[in-house]
Amino acid sequence: MKRELLLFLRSMISYSYFILFQTLSCIFHSRRSRRGLLFINTGDLGDNVLTLSFLTNVINEVGENNLYVLVKEPNHILYNHLDIKINILKWNRRRYKYNPVYRTIFLIKLRWLNVNKTFNITAERGMLNDEISILSGAVEIICLSSMTKYIPAFFARRMNKRYTTIIQSGHINEYDRLQDIIKYLGIKTNVKLVAFNKIDKDFIEFKDTIVIAPLSSDRFRNWRLENYRTLCKELSKNYQIILLGSLKQRKALNRISLSNENIINLAGLVSFSEIYSIIKNGLLFIGNDSGLTHIALTTGSSIIAIIGGGCFNRFFPFNEDEKTFFLYDDLDCFGCNWNCKYIEPYCLTNITVEQVLERVNELVKKH
Repeated sequence: MKRELLLFLRSMISYSYFILFQTLSCIFHSRRSRRGLLFINTGDLGDNVLTLSFLTNVINEVGENNLYVLVKEPNHILYNHLDIKINILKWNRRRYKYNPVYRTIFLIKLRWLNVNKTFNITAERGMLNDEISILSGAVEIICLSSMTKYIPAFFARRMNKRYTTIIQSGHINEYDRLQDIIKYLGIKTNVKLVAFNKIDKDFIEFKDTIVIAPLSSDRFRNWRLENYRTLCKELSKNYQIILLGSLKQRKALNRISLSNENIINLAGLVSFSEIYSIIKNGLLFIGNDSGLTHIALTTGSSIIAIIGGGCFNRFFPFNEDEKTFFLYDDLDCFGCNWNCKYIEPYCLTNITVEQVLERVNELVKKH
C-alpha cells in the first residue's frame, strides 16, 4: 500500500508539471514544416537492444536524416556500434526528474526538432516517457496498447487521451509488439536481431572462457548469488570464468571471485566493445533476464539464461534453439510481472546448480 501511495504522489507531481508545460507550450511552437520520426525508449540496456533490432529495419525505409531516437544515458553507447547512422538524443533521467530547468530546456529543444510523428516504444510506460512523448510537439503521437506498470490507473487514463493513436497489440513478446509498429508504418519486413558490426576490440585471449553475468538491474530477476558462487567454483576447476556486470555490481561479484585465480571479475572495468567481444569469443554465456543476456543473443554464442516466469514470453524465451537454453520452473502463476504471491519466486529459485551444470556439459559437447 505504501508503495502504491508513493507512486501516486510522484505521478501527481509529474502530471502537474506536464499540465503546466502543455499550457505554456504555444510559446515554444515552431512554424517550420514538420518531418521525420522520433522514437522514444527510456528503458534499460536490454530494452535498447530490442529497439536497435527494430530501428535497423525502419531506417532503411525512412532514411537516416529523418529519424531520431531518444534514449537514456548511458545506453546511447550501444548506437555507436552500428553500420547505420542514427540521430541520438541523450536523456539523463535523474536530471530530468529532479531538475526543472534541465527538464524545461530539454522539452523546448525537443519541440524545435519539428518531428511529424513521435512513437513511445518504451516497454514500460511511465509518467516521464509519456510526458516527453506527448510534449514533443509532433502532429501524431503514438504508443502501443501498453504496459503501464509505473502509472496509476487514474493518470494512465488521462495520458491515454492525449495520444493521437494507441496501436492495439495482441502480443506479449516485445519483439512481436515492435513488429506491430513496423506494420503500422507500412514496412514489409520482420524484426531481426541487431548486428553490432563496428566493434573495435577482439579479446581472443578470453577465447574458450565461460562468461557469466550473475546480476540484472532488478534484484527480483536474479538467481541467488550463492548459487552463482557454487556454480563458478565448480566450473573454475576446468574453465576460466569471466564475470561481467556494472561498476555498482562489482563489489557483490567479488564474493564470487574471491581467492579463486581462475575467476576474473571484470564488472565495471570494460567497455561495450570489450563486453561484446568477450561474450562472442567465449565458450558460452550464462546470465539472467538481463540486458547482457540480450547482448549475448546478438553474438550467436551459446547461452544459458536463468529467467523465471515473472515476465515470461515478454522478453524471454526468444530465439530458443540447440545453442540457447532458458531455464525456469514452470508454475501456474507465470506472467505475474514479478508481483510474487510466494515468499520468494520459486519459478527462479527452484532452478538448481546441477541443472545449470548439466546444460553447460551439453553445450560444451556441441561446441
